[in-house]
Amino acid sequence: LAEEKRRSVPNIFFSALMTTAIIYCFISIVCCYHLGNDIQQSINLNFIGFEWGIAEGSVWHPFATTLSLVVVLFPAFDTLSVFPLIAITLGNNLRSISPELMRPLASYLAGNRREVEGVEEGEQAQNNIITVLWRLVACLPPLALSLIVKDLSLSLMIGGACGIIVAFIIPAALQ
Repeated sequence: LAEEKRRSVPNIFFSALMTTAIIYCFISIVCCYHLGNDIQQSINLNFIGFEWGIAEGSVWHPFATTLSLVVVLFPAFDTLSVFPLIAITLGNNLRSISPELMRPLASYLAGNRREVEGVEEGEQAQNNIITVLWRLVACLPPLALSLIVKDLSLSLMIGGACGIIVAFIIPAALQ
């Protein structure tokens, strides 16, 4: 960014975070007021079977039940859609911390490409393999854990905690 635009970046981020916080607080208060003690662990689970006050025989009933289903499944779709980005970011960050840790395995996997393709192409192949290996290190543990954990709200909590670690703690530690 140009220097004059860089000065406004902190204000833009502050405004975005405050807007998000205010909206979350408002939604939380409304849900607590409306649902009382019947609140589920994940707020979207309160929409299971919710019909929005529309009678079952109404023309709008399929739309209402579909909308409820979208609300229930949105966190899962959100987590699934952002997972590749988080895995790539974490894999790249791990690679930058210790780029040589995977070199012996990458050298073994690359085989004798240096001799066949030349030194530069062999190095590039090894670097590509190292990148893939670190990304696998980042993405395979959550995938394996998802085979064990069957509770959606627990999965979302674990995913959210990992997302916070990847988004805030690891970049700060690298800095």
